[in-house]
Amino acid sequence: QAQAQAQVSDVIQTGKDMKRHPLAESVVQTKKSKQIETMTRDGESAAQSKKSAKALKKAQMQLLFPTVPKSLTRPIGKAISQFQMIQDGDRVVVGLSGGKDSLTLLHCLHSFQQRSPVKFDLAAVTVNPTFPGYDPSPLVTYLAQLGIPYFFETQDLMAEAKKMKPTSICSWCARMKRGILYTVARREGYNVLALGQHLDDFAESYLMSIFHNGKSQTMKAHYKNQEGDVRIVRPLAFTREYQTREFAVVHNLPIIQENCPACFDEPQERYRVKTLLAQQEHLFPHLMSNVKKAMLGLMTDASFASCVEPKHKATSEASPSA
Repeated sequence: QAQAQAQVSDVIQTGKDMKRHPLAESVVQTKKSKQIETMTRDGESAAQSKKSAKALKKAQMQLLFPTVPKSLTRPIGKAISQFQMIQDGDRVVVGLSGGKDSLTLLHCLHSFQQRSPVKFDLAAVTVNPTFPGYDPSPLVTYLAQLGIPYFFETQDLMAEAKKMKPTSICSWCARMKRGILYTVARREGYNVLALGQHLDDFAESYLMSIFHNGKSQTMKAHYKNQEGDVRIVRPLAFTREYQTREFAVVHNLPIIQENCPACFDEPQERYRVKTLLAQQEHLFPHLMSNVKKAMLGLMTDASFASCVEPKHKATSEASPSA
């Protein structure tokens, strides 16, 4: 028994001697170094993958939400501030036809929403009248990618127009669409409807009213609907059409062309006035600025106190234009 214990002690001691042997220690150290190198390499690979994933996500977000230039944020911020369009706690829904103007407006308001100390909710709504030549359905996928709440309302307005036989299909259709927008705003709990008419639209309406109605009037930048439960705002009131066109084209926004077969007279007349203004602006570069000054008082709804008596901070205070 004593001999067996001695043999066991010799084996244990031999093992300890081997561990202390320089060659054995070198082998162990080499193994440890390789393990550390592998762990480091794996860690660096994971970090690089994480970094690449972040870069990819950032690039994707940049494509979905391109940076809005100051040339757009400044006039929009000024209009929002001057007409007190958006106030703290507002729930804003954009009337999204899919045209360059409404798409640009949606991106601009989203940019303000991210940066402004004035907190407001943002959504979009599209009315699909089922007219031939107008298919806004691609907007459904696009808005899902943006992650912005979206309402897609389909109503066969052409069939209803044939039954009603209105004097002007364009005017009747516009009123019907507006009514649907109000209905969606009420149903979904939004108190502000943002529309995409720009300064050129205001100027054209101004001249058309003078030429054809003998009245000096144009659209309002901020007003309440007849029921008084929805505020209508036009944040592009100081923005030129070429600016929205440039933003939409440069950033490849999914523009939906609208070619209503029932619309003839009014679009043609608006086009004539647009051409007239362009010709005059070529001769007088400050023309649109002067027209804006002439219209300014007409753009304000004097019956709506918040338009003329600012009581809240406007989103432009946190916009790049501030």
